[in-house]
Amino acid sequence: MFSLAWSPCGNFCATVCKDTKLRIYKPRSSTQPVREGKGPVGSRGARVVWALEGNFIVVIGFDKVSERQIQVFKADNLSTSLNTVGLDVSPAILIPFYDEDSSTLFLTGKGDSTIYAFEITEEAPYICPLSHHRCVTLHQGLSFLPKNVCDVGSVEFARALRLTNNTIEPLSFTVPRIKVTTH
Repeated sequence: MFSLAWSPCGNFCATVCKDTKLRIYKPRSSTQPVREGKGPVGSRGARVVWALEGNFIVVIGFDKVSERQIQVFKADNLSTSLNTVGLDVSPAILIPFYDEDSSTLFLTGKGDSTIYAFEITEEAPYICPLSHHRCVTLHQGLSFLPKNVCDVGSVEFARALRLTNNTIEPLSFTVPRIKVTTH
């Protein structure tokens, strides 16, 4: 098993495994999956997260030529992905952070210098690219902070700490505004 994620309601868990299967379980009722579908075909690793109040599942993995990709599935139908977006070729596994409030998916990997951002939507194309954050140096890790530290006055919706080889840097993610109001 590469990754396991609990649904927001806590009744289900989704897994993505080395056998290229994406599965949903209701672990309090049965050890058998309630749904199963085809996940990423690459065997280098994958991650899974629930999105849009548990109605969708986002899988991050590799295709057969080692391109990192994002797939979105409807949670009640894992037979085919709604959309697949290829990113780049890199050996690093993308680690997801999903912000339910803004429906933003942040992705980055160890040794990357880019933090990818996508909005996950209920309608096609389901995966909408946002402005990616590019750093000057490579990072070793990224940790998002709780929402109560965000400065909503400056339209900040996410804040993270970025670990580099010798520093810990704060990052701020804000929503662009055409007109800024002051009170």
